Amino acid sequence: MLALAAVGAITLASNGCDQIPLLAPSGSAITFTAPATAGANDSVTVSALILEGSIGTTGQSGQSSTSAGGGTPVHDGTFVTFTSTLGTIDPVEARTAGGRVTVTFTGDGRTGKAVITATSGPITKTHEITLQ
Repeated sequence: MLALAAVGAITLASNGCDQIPLLAPSGSAITFTAPATAGANDSVTVSALILEGSIGTTGQSGQSSTSAGGGTPVHDGTFVTFTSTLGTIDPVEARTAGGRVTVTFTGDGRTGKAVITATSGPITKTHEITLQ
């Protein structure tokens, strides 16, 4: 009977984890891979790589410092949201795999600069695509 109760507790605990989004920790950095220009009605792939900060020891006193995004990819399933000033992003919320998340930006026919923003926890990064 005790073994059965323990299995139930594990099941309940694992279900709760999916309800709280995993966010990038402070000291992480986002790097975009996306074109700088696109047609006003084009659809293009936008990828974001999120790396956690790396901690190194510097100076004679042995103090540690953090380099933003100088470390390893964030955990799989880290939640990232996207917005754009022009056009649309699909999906607007995505989860990382290997630190990377990929979405599709689609122009809405207007020309100008589309500012795409990726956010996860305390980190935000923008990328501009000039729509022609």
